[in-house]
Amino acid sequence: MSGAVAVVNFRDMASCVRVYVNGDPVDVAKTATAFDAIAEWDAAVAAEIHSGSRVVVDNRGLPTPADSPVYGGAIFRIVSSRQSRSADANPRT
Repeated sequence: MSGAVAVVNFRDMASCVRVYVNGDPVDVAKTATAFDAIAEWDAAVAAEIHSGSRVVVDNRGLPTPADSPVYGGAIFRIVSSRQSRSADANPRT
């Protein structure tokens, strides 16, 4: 058998959770926030959230505060703040 052997540090895995940002898996500390996960995924997008030009929504499209704590399997999507305001003005029934 040839090839490299992957070394897994289970201690590190126990302190991390996997979340998804725009469909991409991101591993972050259990103590992280949605903003932390997004910053790990793409620092430029995190800056846009900080400036208010983009916002975070959950898997249902509902606005999610950037300081929300993460949990295993959480899904965060990034949308323009304009899209979010439009969805708030026209809620589905």
